[in-house]
Amino acid sequence: MENSKSGLVKIATVYGRPKAWIFKSKLESEGIPAVLKGGAEILGVTIDGLGAIDLLVLKDDAKKAEKILSKQ
Repeated sequence: MENSKSGLVKIATVYGRPKAWIFKSKLESEGIPAVLKGGAEILGVTIDGLGAIDLLVLKDDAKKAEKILSKQ
């Protein structure tokens, strides 16, 4: 999925804010800016995709970001 206006692409969908923030922090520690989108939770519980959070990076960083996350 690509957002043509911003040049961002989705590289992963994770469930739960803690995991999303871990992935985002890992990418940023490697010099790749990342954005989280979504993530509705009710009392910290994710049910049937409600807690889905998309992890987005710049299109030019996508392959490197996917490689970094594949090691997690």
